[in-house]
Amino acid sequence: MNKEHLGSANIDTEKLRHHIPTAEAQITDLMKEMFVKASKDWDPLKKSTRTLWKNREYLEYGLLGYNGTYYDRWYNRFLTGYAQSFSKMSEVQVQKLFNVTPGSNEAIALLEILNKFAYSFIKFTTDYKLNTGENMTDFMKEVVTNNPMFVDGEFMRDQNLQVNEWLTQVYDFEGYFDSIQMNMHILFVEAFLDSFLKECEMHNARVVARSAHI
Repeated sequence: MNKEHLGSANIDTEKLRHHIPTAEAQITDLMKEMFVKASKDWDPLKKSTRTLWKNREYLEYGLLGYNGTYYDRWYNRFLTGYAQSFSKMSEVQVQKLFNVTPGSNEAIALLEILNKFAYSFIKFTTDYKLNTGENMTDFMKEVVTNNPMFVDGEFMRDQNLQVNEWLTQVYDFEGYFDSIQMNMHILFVEAFLDSFLKECEMHNARVVARSAHI
């Protein structure tokens, strides 16, 4: 967070601490939009043989997507989904969602943190093992183990489907969001309160320190 964007007044962290967990409906709507935007229809790429087969190969090998011509790793798909949902919120939307006054320190800080919060919320590791769940973050576990195409610890292709059809089903994150929305909401709130409030508390300490020298 750009500390200069937070103004010179104290941020009411206690108000935010109590309000954010109550905004379940609004947060869930934004997360659902994130899952919609992260999903991918592979039919338009059915002639892109290398892209299709590389992603199929990676998934069957136990890796979450391939970045080549397109950024198809799951981490990148969800970052894109976040950027097209949370990061596009206006100040008015933030005000309604978090019950803060437009133009206040809280509203300005929220807009700033919302643009960067993706990296605190959407966490993926690189040394994970899908078959055992080893070294997988809580975010990864939710989106992987609840994917209908993930069976017995692996993504195995349905031979009755064309590769593009199979990948479309694997990347249909929107399709199973409703079944995990409660757990995703909990993960979001925990991460948001942790990363945002810590920064706000540091900001308040700097305000106090500056005031003492005036």
